[in-house]
Amino acid sequence: MSAVADLLQQAVAQHQAGAVAAAGALCRQVVELEPRHADAWHLLGVVASAEHRTQDAVENFRRALELDANLADVHYGLGVALKSLGQRDEAAACFRRAVELRPELHEAWNNLGNLQRDAGSFEAAIACYQRAVQAQPGYVAAWYNLSLALHGCGQLDKAMTAVQQAIALQPNFAPAYVAMSNLLMGQKRYSEAGDCYRMALKLDPLNPDILMYLADTLEKSGDVANALAVHRVLMQRDPDRLAAFARYVDLTLSICEWRDFDGFVATVIRRTEREMQAGKPISVDIFNLHALGVSNQVGLRIARYKAGKIAERMAPVRERLNFKFAPPAVPAAGKPARKIRVGYMVPNVRKNSMPLMLKQVIERHDRADFVVKGYTLEPDRSQFARDLCDAFDSMCDMSKMTPEQAARRINADKVDILIDTTGHTGVNCLDIAALQPAPLQAHYLGYSLTTGGSFMQYLISDHQFIPPEWQDYCSEHLVYLPHSFFAPTLIALSPARVDRAMFDLPADAFVFCNFNHPQKIDPASMNVWMEILRKVAGSVLWLGRWTPLTEKNLIREAEARGVAGNRLIFSELARHEVHLSRLRLADLALDNFAHGGGVSTQDALWAGLPVLSQAGNTPPSRLGLSLATAAGVPELVVRDQESYIARAVAWAGPQRAALQAIRDRLAGNRDTALLFNAALYTRHLDQAYRLMWQNYCEGHAPRRIDVPDLSAG
Repeated sequence: MSAVADLLQQAVAQHQAGAVAAAGALCRQVVELEPRHADAWHLLGVVASAEHRTQDAVENFRRALELDANLADVHYGLGVALKSLGQRDEAAACFRRAVELRPELHEAWNNLGNLQRDAGSFEAAIACYQRAVQAQPGYVAAWYNLSLALHGCGQLDKAMTAVQQAIALQPNFAPAYVAMSNLLMGQKRYSEAGDCYRMALKLDPLNPDILMYLADTLEKSGDVANALAVHRVLMQRDPDRLAAFARYVDLTLSICEWRDFDGFVATVIRRTEREMQAGKPISVDIFNLHALGVSNQVGLRIARYKAGKIAERMAPVRERLNFKFAPPAVPAAGKPARKIRVGYMVPNVRKNSMPLMLKQVIERHDRADFVVKGYTLEPDRSQFARDLCDAFDSMCDMSKMTPEQAARRINADKVDILIDTTGHTGVNCLDIAALQPAPLQAHYLGYSLTTGGSFMQYLISDHQFIPPEWQDYCSEHLVYLPHSFFAPTLIALSPARVDRAMFDLPADAFVFCNFNHPQKIDPASMNVWMEILRKVAGSVLWLGRWTPLTEKNLIREAEARGVAGNRLIFSELARHEVHLSRLRLADLALDNFAHGGGVSTQDALWAGLPVLSQAGNTPPSRLGLSLATAAGVPELVVRDQESYIARAVAWAGPQRAALQAIRDRLAGNRDTALLFNAALYTRHLDQAYRLMWQNYCEGHAPRRIDVPDLSAG
C-alpha cells in the first residue's frame, strides 16, 4: 500500500471513530503529497462540515469535483453545505446531480424534497420523498417528511399513513407524534391530538415547540386553565419565547382573570419596555396593549419600534427591489388623465367583521375614476368570499408568495394607492408594505391606529376618533373623512321571531348588555357596570358566552362587587342576522372604557339599541363617540365615569322616556343616518383617494387631508 493510500485509510478510520480533527490532519497530509486526490478533498469537506466551517467545506467539495465531477457523495455533501448557507437553488442542483449519478442515494432525495417543500412545491416534494423511501424503505426521516408534504397539499389520509409508518419504524421519534397530532388537530380530534403531544413530550421533555402545540390543543378543546398553565411552564423554561408570552397575555385577557390585574399589566408593560431596550422583537400583540389602556405616547413608541423592526428586516429586499415612481402630469383641469389604481391588501376574505365592511365599499367605488384591485393572504371558498372577490376588478391570491414576490406583483400591477387593512394584527401585510411597492400607501379600517411605519404615508380616520391635536401621536399624515371612518355592514336582521324567554332574560327587568369580546372588558368597566346594577334594582347584564372559565371569572368579579352572580346572563354566540335581531331585546348597551366596541357598537345602533359610551383619551376609547355622532345620537356619549353611571341609572329609571326617544330616533333614522349610508361613505372615501393622488401628482409631500362633507350635495 502506498503512503498516500495508507494515510487516507487512517483518515477514514479516524473519522469513523469520531476523531474529526485527526482525520482532517491526515487528509491535509494526503493533499500535500497528492494535490489531485479527489477522495481526500471530499473527506476534507466532510471534516469541515462536521466542524461547522461551512465555507471551507464548500471549497473542499468543489475542489474534489474539479478533479472528478462524477462523485455522487461529493455533490450531496456540497448540496448540504450550500443549503446551510442559504444558497437553496445551488443546493437543489447539487442534490439533483447526486441522484442522477446514484438514484439510490436516499438522503439526497430527502434533502431535495425538503427544499421543494420549503418552497411550497408539495407535489414535487412528495415525489422526492417517495423516491427516498423506495431506495431505503426503513428511512424514517423521509417517511416523516412525506407526511408533512402530504399534509401540506391536503392529502390527509395518505399523510396519516406515512406518519404511522415513521412511528412503526422508530417508536421513539418525537417529531412524528407531533406530525400526527397536527393531523388530528385538523380533524378536531383534540383529545387524541393531546395524547400524541403528551407522548412527544415524554420522548422530548425539554422541547418548547411541543409544549406550545400542547397548549394550543388544550385551548382549542376548551381547557383554557391548563393551556395557561402550560404557557407559564414555557415562560419559565424559555423566557425569550415570544409566542408563549403572547398567548399567555391573550388568554389571560380572554378569560377575564383579574386577581392581580395591576400586576399583570405592569408585567406586560415592563417586559415590552425591556424587549425594546434590548432591541428584541415585541412578544405581546400590540392590539392587546390598547385593552390595557396604554397612552397615546406609549402606543406610538411601540408601533414605531415594531414597524422599525419590520423595515429593518425587509431593508435588504427593499434595496434590491428599489422601486422607482414618477408622478404623472396633472391636466389643467386638475383631474387625473387616467383612472387611479387602488389596491387593497386584505388578510382574509372569510365572512367576518372587516371583510363585511369592506365589501360595502368595494362594490360602490366609482369605477369611472378607479380601478380596484384586491390582494389576499388567506383565500376562502365560501360564497361570501367569492362575492367579495368578485366585487374587485381583480383579486390576487398572495398566500403562497413571499413578501418580495407579492411586492413585485403589486408593483407590476402599477397600483397607485396601496391600502393596508391589517396594521399590527395577527395576520398582516406590513412586510409587503415595508417594501413600498406603490407610490402612496395608507392604512385603513382593520387596525385603525398608527402603524408607526415610515413606509405608510397616510392613516384614514375621522375627527372624533383621532382629533387633529393628536397628529403627533401618528407617524402617518391623517386623512379625515367627514363622518365616522367606520364603514357600514348593512346586514339584514333575521325575520325570525325572538323574545326574552328564548335567552333566559327576565321579562320585566331592565336589561343592560355588552357583546364585546371579553379581552376588551377590564376591571374599571366592571366596577362601573356593577355600580349601575346595584343602583338599578332587578336589572341584569347580558353578555356573550365565550368560555366556561370566562363566565366563571366574571361571575366571581360581580359577586366581589356586591352583585349576585345570577344577574349576569350569558348567551351563546349567534349568527350575525340572529344576533342583530336579539339585540333589540335589551334596553341599553354599555360600552367598554379602555377599548370600546367597534362592530359590536355599530351592530347595536343598526338594530336600534342605544350604546352608552365614554369618550376617553386614546383612539380605542373614542370609537363610541365616532359611531354615535355619525348615527345622529351624540347624547349617547359622556365625558367621565360619574356621568356614565348617572345617565345609565336615569335612563333605566326616571328618564326612561328619554331613552325610548333615542330608540325611536335610531329606528326612524336607520335608512338615513350617516353611519349607515354606504353610498355616501364611499363617495367620501373616493374623494379622499382623489385628493391624496392629486397632492402626489402635483409634486407635494404627503400632508393632512380633510375630505369635504358631500352629504348636502
